[in-house]
Amino acid sequence: MTSAMSMFSQEESTRARRQTKPQRSPRRVGIVGGGIAGLVVAYRRMLAGDEVTLFEANGRLGGQLWTDVRNGFVVERGAEGFAFGSEGIGALAGELGVTERIVGQRAHLSYGFDGRSLGVLEAGEAPARLGLRAPHGRRAQGIASFRGGMGELVRALAARIRDRVTVRVNDPIWQILPSGSAWELVAGSLTRVRVDSIVLATGARFAGDLLRRSIGQSTGLEQATALSTVTVSLAYARSSVGVELGGSGFVVLESVSLDGCRACTFSSSKLPDRAPEGHVLLRLFFRPSPAELETMADAGWIRRGREVLRRVLGMGDDPEQAWVDRWPEAMAVLDAGQRQRVAAVERTLARRGILLAGGAFHGPGIEGAVRSGEAAAVALDTVTHAAGARCVRTK
Repeated sequence: MTSAMSMFSQEESTRARRQTKPQRSPRRVGIVGGGIAGLVVAYRRMLAGDEVTLFEANGRLGGQLWTDVRNGFVVERGAEGFAFGSEGIGALAGELGVTERIVGQRAHLSYGFDGRSLGVLEAGEAPARLGLRAPHGRRAQGIASFRGGMGELVRALAARIRDRVTVRVNDPIWQILPSGSAWELVAGSLTRVRVDSIVLATGARFAGDLLRRSIGQSTGLEQATALSTVTVSLAYARSSVGVELGGSGFVVLESVSLDGCRACTFSSSKLPDRAPEGHVLLRLFFRPSPAELETMADAGWIRRGREVLRRVLGMGDDPEQAWVDRWPEAMAVLDAGQRQRVAAVERTLARRGILLAGGAFHGPGIEGAVRSGEAAAVALDTVTHAAGARCVRTK
C-alpha cells in the first residue's frame, strides 16, 4: 500500500499554511459550531492574529468526528474516515504534524446483500450505492483515517488553538444582535460577546432559524433537507464469528428491506488497529424513521443490529460490547435548489460580516467541511464589517 507520507505533498501543506496571512488590524471573530469546519476557521484566524471565540452547543468539539477508544477497540462514533488522497485533509494533517498517523484502507472487497446472499461488488460500487463521493480517480482506493481514529485530527486542532482561542462548550448561541457596526453573540449561558464578524459552522436549519430570529428575515436555509443515521457498533471475540470477515463490509441493495439497515462496515478488517488481538469490530448503519430516532432505546437498536448480522452473516452470538449513536439530520441533501439558496444567502450575509462554513452548505464529507472552513477563513479578510446593513430577503 502507498505510504501515508506519499499520499500528500509537502507543497500542499506549505500552501495551506500560507492561505491565511497575518493582518495588520486584528478583528474579533465569533464562530458558532465546534465541528471540523469551525475548528479550521478558528485555527486559521488565530494564525492571522484575530481575537477568536468559538461556541459549541455540545460538551465536546469535533461534531461528527468522534472516536471512542476503549478496551483496545477504536470505535468511530461519527465519521469513519475520509476519501483516500483528500488534499485538504492531507495538507492540514501535515501542518498539524499528524501525517504519519494516517492509515489507508487495507481491505477493499465489498459485498452487496440482495436479500438472500452476498455478492461481490465492483470497485467503487459500494460508496456509489450509498451516495458517497470520492475524488476523481480515488474511488477504488477507498478511505483513509488516523491510527487512533478520526478524533486524532480534532485533538490536534484543539491542542493548537487551546491557548489562543476562547472555546466555550455546552454553550449554544441563541441570538445574534446588532451592536453598532459590530455584532453581539448571545449564548445560552447569557454570555454576550461582541464581534466584528461571524462564521456559522452549523447545520443549515439551525443557521436559518438563528438568522430568522436575529435578523428577522427568512433565508430559506431552514428548508434544508438532511438525512438522519443511527449506527450500531458491535464487538465480538473472533472465535464466536463463524464466517471469515474478508473485505470491507456490505451494502444492502436498494430493493431489499432489512429493518432500515443500509450497510455494515467490517471495521477491524477495513482499517488497522480497530480491535485488539482475537476480536472483531463491526458497524451497522441504519436509516431511521423519525419515530424510531426519537423513541427507540439502545437495546432495540442493538437487537436490530444483531438480527441483521444473523440474517446476512449467520452470526448468532451476543456481542461483548456495543455502541449506539444517533445522528439527526447528519447528511445534508444539497440539491440544485438548496445550492442556489445557499449562494444567494451568502452574498447577502457577507455584506453584513457573516459567513457560512461546513458540509451543510458546501458539500458533504470531511474533506468538504475542511475546504469550506479554509475558504471561510480566507474570505474573512474581505467581508465588510456592517452589522447594520440591510439584509435582503431571499427566496
